[in-house]
Amino acid sequence: MPHENIIVVGGKPDWYTGKFIEVETRTDRGHLSRNKYQNAKNNIRQIVENNSISSDFILMYDDFYVMKPIDQLQYYHGGLLSDKVALHKRFASNAEYTSVLIRTAQVLDAMGIKDPLDYALHIPMMFNKQKLAEVLAQPIASIRTLYGNIYGVGGRKMEDVKVHPKRNQHAPEPFDYKNKDSIFLSTADVTFPAVKRNLLDLVFTKPSKYEKQDH
Repeated sequence: MPHENIIVVGGKPDWYTGKFIEVETRTDRGHLSRNKYQNAKNNIRQIVENNSISSDFILMYDDFYVMKPIDQLQYYHGGLLSDKVALHKRFASNAEYTSVLIRTAQVLDAMGIKDPLDYALHIPMMFNKQKLAEVLAQPIASIRTLYGNIYGVGGRKMEDVKVHPKRNQHAPEPFDYKNKDSIFLSTADVTFPAVKRNLLDLVFTKPSKYEKQDH
């Protein structure tokens, strides 16, 4: 994927040799945070406040993969947010992620945004720091979905590409990476070893310039 600069924000892998911004994740009361949604918000806040990061940037997480060369990044969404909320209410009504989805829908409804789209896909997404700072002022919710709807980024509909374990709290069915030809891919901790062995090792055969060459 075309890029000018890569900066890792948060925790630094021992094999990574590029630019890095360390973030100690804490709650609003100053305690170390173990909540991944709060931690993600803390990391993104550091991105917004750091002058070394450009005003417009692409956000990726450490379990996202770009599987094919692309000339430019587009916006994508997963369809209506209401459909995703309804699915997770039926499938995992007590899961924390379902609560995040419901809260996101409530925030957007209070803003008068009708029929919001779901942007919580496990793929890279473009952001503007000033706009993102306004989104961060909202309660903990899906930052990507808030941003995409508040600023009307549009985009193409696509299936999410996260390879979850079978029928877990996040998805009724895992993404079938063996039989689907996708530009993007994402893994969970438990699915990473198999995906790495069956696909990633075959596609990414050489270290990048951002990692130790003997790793």
